[in-house]
Amino acid sequence: MAANKEHDEYSQNLGDKIESLLTIYEMMPKNMPRGSVIHLEREDGTSVELSKKQLKSKKEELLQEVRKGLPKRLRQAGKRTRKVNPSDFKNVYTPVIVADAVRQLLNTEDFGPMDPTDSSSPKLIDQLPCIQKGYGLRNSFQLLWYICIDVNGLKDEKDKTMLSPSQAMKEAFGAIPAWYTNEVDEDGKIKTSPNEKRLSTFDVLEYRVNALEQKEESFDREKFKIYFFATILSINVFKSADLPQDSRDSLKREDVKAQLLKEFELIKEAKEKWKAINKEQKNS
Repeated sequence: MAANKEHDEYSQNLGDKIESLLTIYEMMPKNMPRGSVIHLEREDGTSVELSKKQLKSKKEELLQEVRKGLPKRLRQAGKRTRKVNPSDFKNVYTPVIVADAVRQLLNTEDFGPMDPTDSSSPKLIDQLPCIQKGYGLRNSFQLLWYICIDVNGLKDEKDKTMLSPSQAMKEAFGAIPAWYTNEVDEDGKIKTSPNEKRLSTFDVLEYRVNALEQKEESFDREKFKIYFFATILSINVFKSADLPQDSRDSLKREDVKAQLLKEFELIKEAKEKWKAINKEQKNS
């Protein structure tokens, strides 16, 4: 609701600016002498002088707002109002297949019990047969990443946005080649391309973050930002065009999608319980 009010106010403000500018243009003589000004009366009784040069400057400001600011606002409004459900199998819930590095992690890392409040409950990963084979909704792998961090206590005590990778992470991402790598195209934009040099995931991350992006927050494989998993996943999830036809067809099957959705719900439930545990520990 607050976002909608903000966009309504922005639209109203922009409309008022356009209306005011058009009104002033109508008042201004067509053959206005150089250096002359027009006098405008405000509602409070005061007046203001405006030259043709100043009016032109205001026009350029308004045009810039319409050309750049308005499209940006419309995109933001679209993002806020568009809601995608897991059962839509779109965007973050798109069915995907991960490459060897992520699959290795899934089968060697500890993801804890299905119910983290009950240590006797079955292991979460044992309830996820498709995930173990590398099939899942994209967001399933993201949630498992955070669960893995909680289970193994990988967060840095001083900076909760940082983690120290587990041995399983080091073996998966430090030795097994990523499926893709990153390069810069002719327009200077970072693109994803086949990993012909067979670089590890950590190798690709070091090159991308430290050399291509040159971020202030560099990538160090011994301790790095938790959010770097988004890049880890992007270079280890198969693009549809790079999958054999039978794999592409399997991701479209209703029974497969139903199983992926079921596994996503199990992962989501476990993640919510970990969230509650972390909140309780923080408040204690």
